[in-house]
Amino acid sequence: MTTTAHTPGGNGICGACHRPVSTGPCPEVSPAPDERPLTPPARRIYVASSWRNPDQPKVVDLLRARGFEVYDFRNPPGQAGFSWSEIDPWWQSWTAEEYIAALEHPLAVAGYASDFAAMQWADTFVLVLPCGRSAHVELGWAVGAGKRTVIITRDGEEPELMAKMVDHIAVGLDDALDYLSRPDAPAPSDEDPEALARATAG
Repeated sequence: MTTTAHTPGGNGICGACHRPVSTGPCPEVSPAPDERPLTPPARRIYVASSWRNPDQPKVVDLLRARGFEVYDFRNPPGQAGFSWSEIDPWWQSWTAEEYIAALEHPLAVAGYASDFAAMQWADTFVLVLPCGRSAHVELGWAVGAGKRTVIITRDGEEPELMAKMVDHIAVGLDDALDYLSRPDAPAPSDEDPEALARATAG
């Protein structure tokens, strides 16, 4: 059975972590399988991405399967996800003035309120590339708010210098899941677990 005890070495130094054996436990030795938690602590995750990204639903599903609480902007609690086409099917041909006016449409106001309430509720943000400007605005807010932040990238994505400000850049979903399951990943925030439901109700 594997333990977290130091491995004795020469001069009282651990052969695994190279620290004095008088300190403990050894950070380089994994706990035995029956000593590991079956699931990571529940964390509240905001997945920022694009409606056009086909990987977004898979990311949401797999995060939930790992025990995380996840806000899905496509299917927020109690309502449909916001889409500009609900306001105007020809939204892509708007003038700048028409776009600004549409921000005050009741559907836009409700969609913004739902997403921003979830951003405040979350303790962790996962940006799934490729995605557009809105998702990057959300990620920038998360960094400024002190949230744990992860970018999931892949081969072929354009390099971005300011991505250095996030906590972890993951190459693929498995990398992101491994990082979020680490013991030093953020613990759940102290907010009321029902805060999101109340914030997005009605």
